[in-house]
Amino acid sequence: MNYHLEPYTDIVNLLRRWGDGFKDENAPEILALRQYNIEQITKAMTAILAFAEEDVRFHAVDAIPYLVCGEVVIDLLLPYLNDPNRILRWVLCELFHGFPDARVVLPLAKLLEADIDPNVRVVAAEALFAVGDERAIPALVHAAEHDDGKDFEDRTVSYAARQALLAIEKRTKSV
Repeated sequence: MNYHLEPYTDIVNLLRRWGDGFKDENAPEILALRQYNIEQITKAMTAILAFAEEDVRFHAVDAIPYLVCGEVVIDLLLPYLNDPNRILRWVLCELFHGFPDARVVLPLAKLLEADIDPNVRVVAAEALFAVGDERAIPALVHAAEHDDGKDFEDRTVSYAARQALLAIEKRTKSV
């Protein structure tokens, strides 16, 4: 096997099984993948996110936190907040909800302002609830006052934005 393709092939094979319930951070396959250096994993994941079939791309988003540190997770996934696939954008907002990294705040705010899908806008506001700071306030205020879009669970963008504003206000007062 070509050494250059080995991490890509191994990771794709793992991701194909990922959807079948294979999600154990201590599984031998995950531990084996962690033996590759970060550059190899990053290059393979970048190629997968750009070119693999849709289900493998979604599993890659799910698996990346098991393979690399949080900073690399953000570096790898942040560009895909602009992906044409609305479900992928939604999944990324969900993921970024758990990564309090300042680099995600403005892209999430931009998504809240501009995404055509209210499902994505709601989850972007919810992610800002968890990780947002003062820089997100203009987008959140606008959404709270003007965005009456609803997600598939009938939650409104405006409500999610108001909740995020309250959370940011609480965080800034406690600092």
